[in-house]
Amino acid sequence: MAVGLPATETPDTFIWPELDDEELDRIRVKDASSIDYLYVFLTGAPVPAVWDPREEPGGWVGLRMTGEDEWTNEVVAVMIANFRHAALRRHPDWRQVIATAGEERRMALRRFIAEVAKIPGGQDVELEGNGS
Repeated sequence: MAVGLPATETPDTFIWPELDDEELDRIRVKDASSIDYLYVFLTGAPVPAVWDPREEPGGWVGLRMTGEDEWTNEVVAVMIANFRHAALRRHPDWRQVIATAGEERRMALRRFIAEVAKIPGGQDVELEGNGS
C-alpha cells in the first residue's frame, strides 16, 4: 500500500464495506508487533491506497487508489500505530481482533470497524510515544 495523505478535497463521507460473515472471514489482520502496528485489510489483501489520518492518534484509514494521484472514498484498510503501547490502553477490546477466531473474530471485527468508522478525520497527528 502506498503511504501518503489525501489532499483537502478528500470526501468527508467514506464508503465502508458492508461485510457479511464470508467477507469478514476474508479480512486479513496483520499484527506487525515488531513495529507496534496493526493492519486490517478489509479487501483480504493489501491494495494500493492512500492513508487518511483520524483524530485518534495513530489511526488511519486506507482509501482505494485509482491512479497515481487519485483515490476514491472507499475504505479498504485500517492502520493503527502504537497498537499495544497506546491504542489498547484506550480500546482494550481491540485485542480481540487478533486474539479470536470464528464467530468471536467476526464480532470483534464488526465492533472494531464500527468504532474506527466513527472516529472523525483529523490532520496529520503526532503519534504518542514516538519520540517526536
